[in-house]
Amino acid sequence: MRCRGDIVADVCNKFRYEQKKKWNVTTLTEAASSELKNDVKKDYNKLQLGDNNVNKRVLIARDTGQFSPSEFNKKAAST
Repeated sequence: MRCRGDIVADVCNKFRYEQKKKWNVTTLTEAASSELKNDVKKDYNKLQLGDNNVNKRVLIARDTGQFSPSEFNKKAAST
């Protein structure tokens, strides 16, 4: 049999190990969530910029007479 001090030390070491493991999982989860949020935000901004570009090109085409007002209304309704 081991002495009580060794048993207590073993329990404490196991507790510290589990706490550290839990902290690592939490830290990794938070880091992954943050990275995912940033990536989604970047992609969303790109989509917004692309949409704004398309709208500008349609308006320029309308203003320069590249297509008739009836075509513009059809294109505007589809975007």
